[in-house]
This record gives sequence, structure tokens and C-alpha cells, in this order.
Amino acid sequence: MKLVILAVTGILGAFLGAFLYEVIAKSQGRLSYTHFVALGVLVAVLLIILMLRKKREKATAKFRDKEMNSFLLKLKRMDSEEIGKLAFAVAKAQMEIESNAEQNGFPAGVLLTEPHAFLTTCPDGCEMLNKQIIFAEKNMMWQVATGMKPWLYTLGAVAYPELYRAACEIWGEVARGFPHASAYAAASYAGERVHAFIGNIPEGFGPKT
Repeated sequence: MKLVILAVTGILGAFLGAFLYEVIAKSQGRLSYTHFVALGVLVAVLLIILMLRKKREKATAKFRDKEMNSFLLKLKRMDSEEIGKLAFAVAKAQMEIESNAEQNGFPAGVLLTEPHAFLTTCPDGCEMLNKQIIFAEKNMMWQVATGMKPWLYTLGAVAYPELYRAACEIWGEVARGFPHASAYAAASYAGERVHAFIGNIPEGFGPKT
């Protein structure tokens, strides 16, 4: 695949360089044909990089959309008390990430409830949070991983607007568990601290008024 990309880049660059040479160099007479071929290759490389980046972003959005809809389907099958456990995990995840932001690799003071500002401050926030989820899953910390997922999906929806609808629906389901989350907080060693985060929904992802 890499050889094909290099070959295509070389061919595109040569043609582009030749075209520029015909249009500009012959009228100016300052730069050689070789210079224009080199310039053409550079432009072709930049175009291919942009194309590959767009393709990767499209693939990422498609994968995340499939993942989010699968997660949403599971939530819709759960009753409010079951989701209460998830709502507690979501609140605890927010507390852990925001209270220990720098220890987790995030800038100090970031707020998950302000996703646009979060990604402005930390552009790699999605990738970083996804790595934490993968780590938690590998270590069979299922509740921790599940609690972080709505926040990951929220950041993903900011990065890829086509995911916004699914993210809002996920928060609508999580909200069903808020009235029951306090019971799980009461049984947790960090219950009092977590309780303050129960009921938080990121800006722009709550019910429309």
C-alpha cells in the first residue's frame, strides 16, 4: 500500500510540476523544470496526506457511531434501577477525571461538562480517554470503563457532529438512572464526593427546552 501511495505521489507530482513549468516557468524563465517537479511532488504529498486524514476521520466516525448505537441499545433494554448503577459510574468517572486531571494526563481545570472547551484545551482528549477505557477493560474494571464511555461519546460528538444525536440519546438514557444513583453512592467509599456529580449532563446534550 505504501509503495502504491509513493508511486501515485510521484506521478501526480511529475504531472503537476510539468504543468506548472509550462504555465509559469516558460513565461518567467527563472526556475528550472526540476524545481517545478519537486514543487509538484510536494503539493501532491500534501494533498494525499489530507485525503488520507479525511478517510481516517470518516472511518473513525463510522466505527464510533456503530459503537455508540450498540451501547444505546443496551441502555434502552435496562430498567431505571439498573441504569442507576451506570449513572453512579458516570458520576464517579467525572469526579476521578476532573479531580485528578493532571495525574490522568489532562490539563488542570478541565470540565467534562464543557466538552467544547475540553477539546479546545486538550485536542487529544478523545484518544486519551479512549486509552483509559481500553486499559480499564484489559484489567477487567468493567464499571470504570462503562462510566467513562458516555463522556468519550460526548467528546466524539463534538469532534464528529454526525454523532451528536446518538450522544444526546445516550444521556437521555443515563438520566433515567439519576434518581437511583444515590443509593449506589451511599454504598461507595467515595459516596459523598461522588454524590455531588450525580445528575451532571454535558452542555448541549441535555433535554431541549
